[in-house]
Amino acid sequence: MTASPSPSIIKPQTTPLGVGESGIIAGFTQADLATSLLAMGVLPGSKIRVIRKAPFGRTVYVAVDQQNLALRQQELEAIVIHK
Repeated sequence: MTASPSPSIIKPQTTPLGVGESGIIAGFTQADLATSLLAMGVLPGSKIRVIRKAPFGRTVYVAVDQQNLALRQQELEAIVIHK
């Protein structure tokens, strides 16, 4: 029996995805930020795609399923993403 390769999991220290890249949300690393992200519709199992990055890297514009959101860097860093 051979082990199947696991998908790569991104635990970001900076923006995990480049502009135009996407992944699947696996979960969160910080419970306090997870609550607000869940309220915005950022749910485990949802597809996340980076639309663009604001100047100076403070804000990242993403599409989560069918909605567009502007996330602060610390919010994005709290999301665990399967690429």
